[in-house]
Amino acid sequence: MSVTDYERKFVRLSRYARECVSSEVVMCKRFEDGLNEDIKLYVGILEIREFVVLVEQACKAEELNKEKRRAEMGAREFRKRSSGKSLHQSSKKSRDDSGRSKNTLGFSGRDRDRPPVSTRATSVASVGNDCQDRSECKHCGKWHSRNYRFRDRFCFKCGSVDHFIRDCLKLAKQNTDPSGRPSNTVTRGRPPRPAANNSGNQRGTKNTAVRSEARAPVRAYAIRAREDASSPDVINGIFTLFDTDIIALIDPGSTHSYVCETLASSKTLPVESTEFVIWVSNPLGRYVLVDKKHVRKGCEAYIAYVLDSKESEKRLESVPVVCEYSDVFPEELPGLPPIREVEFGIELVPGTTPISIAPYRMAPTKLKELKTQLQELTDRGFARPSLSPWGAPVLFVKKKDRTMRLCIDYRQLNKVTIKNKYPLPRIDDLFDQLKGASIFSKIDLRSGYYQLRVRDSDIPKTTFRMRYGHYEFLVMPFGLTNDPAVFMDLMNRIFKPYLDQFVVVFIDDILVYSRDEAEHAEHLRLVLQILRDKQLYAKFSKCEFWFREVSFLGHVVSASGIRVDPSKIIAILNWKPPRNITEVRSFLGLAGYYRRFVKGFSTIVTPMTKLLQKDVKFEWSEKCQKSFNQLKTYLTEAPVLVQPESGKEFVIYSDACLLGLGCVLM
Repeated sequence: MSVTDYERKFVRLSRYARECVSSEVVMCKRFEDGLNEDIKLYVGILEIREFVVLVEQACKAEELNKEKRRAEMGAREFRKRSSGKSLHQSSKKSRDDSGRSKNTLGFSGRDRDRPPVSTRATSVASVGNDCQDRSECKHCGKWHSRNYRFRDRFCFKCGSVDHFIRDCLKLAKQNTDPSGRPSNTVTRGRPPRPAANNSGNQRGTKNTAVRSEARAPVRAYAIRAREDASSPDVINGIFTLFDTDIIALIDPGSTHSYVCETLASSKTLPVESTEFVIWVSNPLGRYVLVDKKHVRKGCEAYIAYVLDSKESEKRLESVPVVCEYSDVFPEELPGLPPIREVEFGIELVPGTTPISIAPYRMAPTKLKELKTQLQELTDRGFARPSLSPWGAPVLFVKKKDRTMRLCIDYRQLNKVTIKNKYPLPRIDDLFDQLKGASIFSKIDLRSGYYQLRVRDSDIPKTTFRMRYGHYEFLVMPFGLTNDPAVFMDLMNRIFKPYLDQFVVVFIDDILVYSRDEAEHAEHLRLVLQILRDKQLYAKFSKCEFWFREVSFLGHVVSASGIRVDPSKIIAILNWKPPRNITEVRSFLGLAGYYRRFVKGFSTIVTPMTKLLQKDVKFEWSEKCQKSFNQLKTYLTEAPVLVQPESGKEFVIYSDACLLGLGCVLM
């Protein structure tokens, strides 16, 4: 293996064991340990601690070794040619000398009894030590020097030292079916040939074979099918099953052992049907064929066992009080909502004509989702085919649970709609009601907007266009400008007797708070009874009951106070430095939602707010970057705000240039 191939494989495998290459120094040490001895000797003296430099030096050392071997090979060939000439001349001379000595001197009786000495061996030995080190090869029967590279090799199939894997008889038996005909199994490497000199070397190699196969690394076909199928060290050994030799692929990532039905029936193996169904899937819980295209592309994959550390999902029947109102938590909305005291209407600017916009293009996956959701809307009676001259395109918005919500792009309709001035409550005012509470329950309505009808005369204005035709809503759709105000009006009317006592309502989110458990049971029962009477339905999977702290409107509410929701701050912490005025305005808008938690918020963001002034050129300076980073730090270290109680002293932290023009009670 070349240094380049070794470096590529080393980097790829190091991704599976990050703890083994915790630093670049450790990585260099492990890489150096795996190099060939001659290369390791060269780079070890340099004591390199940078991985890139180490690889470059190792490649240079490899090239030097190649040049050295080429020079030695050329010298060896030259010596062979020289030794051939001297051998021929010395042989001729020795024959002449022996003839003369035989004619003149003769042989003594003692010399006749000695075995003849090979003059060829004598003359070859006189050439150099290279020929003295030659010995007979047990693989091919020829004579090779001591440093012959195949001298210490053995068969990787059975472990024998008298042949290679291409000549292995054990491999040939695997490729032959019981009838004696060669099978269609394709073998890697060169075609097999008869092994030479096997007669005296085919004894007792069983232990060697076991050790040889144990050295082969185990690899799983489920990870890299294309790579492993062509790899020479995949384990597919033979084992005995009910006195029958079975060819098996060894996969350590499998939880069960499988055998094909044909093999079981042909070998008359005892087969029993299981009492349960076995679903074979990968560790992610998906079918293996789902990731087939990624495996074909050679994508990296990991055999990982994911353990769910979360508690098992609570059932409705196990929640106190809530179990008495199971009809409030249906799996789906039952149908059209009843006529309520508040009806959704769309008031237009005088002189407005119908607006119709062509549908947007959609990916095939979204078209499939659109068709499914459209069928659900029509089946429940929420939408129906329309002949209205109005029309708006359709788009999807991803919800918190990663499902897709069907929304209509009503931006053009919203421009000509008279805005509803019903006020939404201030977040600060809502949290001020929670003083002294220690038990909380949060209720989230299921598709809350769909639980309010549209006024009959305004139904044609809700028409939306798509590939499958024109449809109009009978219920309040998502995306209209007056949706929040109208729904807030409805919820305030429904829960008006209990607001500021134990209920906080913000559009379709309901928070029930109490001082103790007995009181909370009574409050929770009242709220659920109102939902039942008004035929309003909630989504149980998004609700939280009997909690000491709960996430509500981007904050974590508990008996100790109110603090920033860490999951919401992640978006701010991951925000990259703004590149234009629009991004600055977006960042300040998101961070400003938590300004009550940051002392001197306006002073900190002054360098960024100056960029929003008219006729000011956008230039992201060091002061802006410092302000940007400082605001992130303060939000991660935001304090817990305690709700004010009457009769106690307060510490006032002023804002707005520190002159007391604005203040917050802490």
